[in-house]
Amino acid sequence: APLSPNAPVSNQASPPPVIGVPEGAPLEPSITGGQGGKDAGETGHILPRERMERVSAWGMNTHTLGYVWRPSTVEGIREVFAAAREAGRTVALRGTGCSYGDASLGREEVVLDITRMNRILEWDPVKGIAVCEPGVTIKQLWQYTLGDGWWPYVVSGTMFPTLAGAAAMNIHGKNNFRVGTIGEHILEFDIMLPTGESKTCNREQNTELFHAA
Repeated sequence: APLSPNAPVSNQASPPPVIGVPEGAPLEPSITGGQGGKDAGETGHILPRERMERVSAWGMNTHTLGYVWRPSTVEGIREVFAAAREAGRTVALRGTGCSYGDASLGREEVVLDITRMNRILEWDPVKGIAVCEPGVTIKQLWQYTLGDGWWPYVVSGTMFPTLAGAAAMNIHGKNNFRVGTIGEHILEFDIMLPTGESKTCNREQNTELFHAA
């Protein structure tokens, strides 16, 4: 993602927590009996109980229980999709949980948390172009590039969203009237489909998927 010249930094609130459910703790009724008892999904494949966690949205105003995976590799993401297909579950994509709504919550479904994939892989201080894993936060990005005189074109009201989440929501900052949304500054990304297939998307290749995702 290309960056822009320096800008001031402000204090921000922390992202919402992801809280594990202690062994033996009572679960919400729907976990054991709601919707027909979804532990086994539609295909009979049982998801591991130790994956069950309470996850919250921004401000902790919304929460639910889901089966949370935190892969650290591309192959790990592929394995999560495979597990979800076998269990007949949907997959909720989650970064740091900074969405105002319930976009990153999957009630009794698979929650794919990408916060462990948080490396900045390449940085060009001349062109201001960074290549990052999806779990890199806006804070990580500006802290990494600020010393070279660069600042992200689009910075949200909090510095904790991941780049993948910011891209998926196509967020804007206070300077939206001048620089537009973050999607206008993303040059290319690799995306994995639920089938496990990966595609490279940009404005010349897989363009419909690029703009949709």
